[in-house]
Amino acid sequence: MRTRRHLAGAVLFSLLLAAVPVQAEAPAPRFVILLVPFTGSSEAPDPLLGEGLMDLLAWGLGRTFGLRVTEPQAAASALTARQATWGAPLEPAAAAEVARGLGAAAALLGTFQVDGDRLSLGATFLDVRAARVREEAFPATSVTWAEGSRVLERMGRALAKFVGVTLGPAGERRLAQAFQRPTPSVAALRRYAGGRAALRAGTTEGLEQAADAFAQAGEIDPTFALAFFRQGEAHEAASSRWRAAGAYRRAIHVDAGFAEAYKSLADLLAKSPRRLYEQAVEAYGKAVEADPDYADAFVGLGDALSATGRFDEAIREYRRGLGIDPLNPRVHYSLARILYTEKGLYHEAVEAYQRALAIEPTFVEAHIGLGDLYEEKGLYSEAIVGYRQALALKPKHPGALYALALAYEKVSPKEAVARWEEYIKVASELPGEKEWIDIAEQHLKKMRQRAAEQEKRR
Repeated sequence: MRTRRHLAGAVLFSLLLAAVPVQAEAPAPRFVILLVPFTGSSEAPDPLLGEGLMDLLAWGLGRTFGLRVTEPQAAASALTARQATWGAPLEPAAAAEVARGLGAAAALLGTFQVDGDRLSLGATFLDVRAARVREEAFPATSVTWAEGSRVLERMGRALAKFVGVTLGPAGERRLAQAFQRPTPSVAALRRYAGGRAALRAGTTEGLEQAADAFAQAGEIDPTFALAFFRQGEAHEAASSRWRAAGAYRRAIHVDAGFAEAYKSLADLLAKSPRRLYEQAVEAYGKAVEADPDYADAFVGLGDALSATGRFDEAIREYRRGLGIDPLNPRVHYSLARILYTEKGLYHEAVEAYQRALAIEPTFVEAHIGLGDLYEEKGLYSEAIVGYRQALALKPKHPGALYALALAYEKVSPKEAVARWEEYIKVASELPGEKEWIDIAEQHLKKMRQRAAEQEKRR
């Protein structure tokens, strides 16, 4: 029976992949790029403005299919570990060391200079894949502030060429769209950057400060759709779902073609306690209408359709996502979930999770999902490895800490006690975890009793 089920799953999965349209261009490999804040003159440093410019460039690069940028918090921590300061000028040798430590293929060291309404932007690109670092300069370009976003767009294209990434028509379109939204207001960008800086604290207070800063950026420039979008993200991270929804709707009101805002709103609707899946399907539909090259929106649409039992339609949307971006790890992640939870295909789900991780080894949720599969099958040692890999990437991930504690209950009550204590400590600082803390404390009490009994028997 297991052999027949495995064969059926293999056929299903091969059909999913075979249905992907053949592309003229091979999918570009994904290269991680270290980004740090642009640095200004030593006479008048402006670290917030430098961080804002970095973030605008990161936003654009993140919309391509071949480039990913390092998380600011991880980059800042890596710099601190090397006694370097986030936002201060960084020597190429130090940048290369940090980039390699973060698994990046290249680094971009940007510079800026503001003179009245003129903005000068330049950069040094570093390719750190070989033992000898290869450098290339992006010449400083002086333009009006309003034209600065176009220089960032050209910088992004030059970086892609430098690392050998072919953006392709869809990537070119998405990169160009990204730079239609930046603000022409220096003051708005500074407040926006202040919000991004507050997020790095990873605390409830930091989230509140970030949301306020993004709102203030939007007040300064009411057309700054990205600021409202980031405000929504901050509210969502603080578990203020309906405030987040309001911010996403504000972003959409400002920019009716803001596909990411539609998708984030749809994500909220799908995750709401009322499970508003039909409304989510509608919002995801608007996201793909606004940006037909947005693979993640097709993934979300497939997830929402799956939640309503429309599995064949869900698979169709996943196919569309793979057709756009065959190396999108979220498509394989969502396929893994539907293959197991709806089709009962364990081996095929494991393979899909592994595909996602082969594409993006830092995909925390895929590590957790794979761990969950192992845990359900009683493979507790393998599950623990999966959860620990997730925590190595994100040490304070509450879901991974919770799952790890549950897995240890099956093999080591003493270790489970330590893991429940760790989870409770981390979760107590996070909004939205209270009900889970209550359950964790019950588990902790039970595990302490079991560990004490085990110790007596010794």
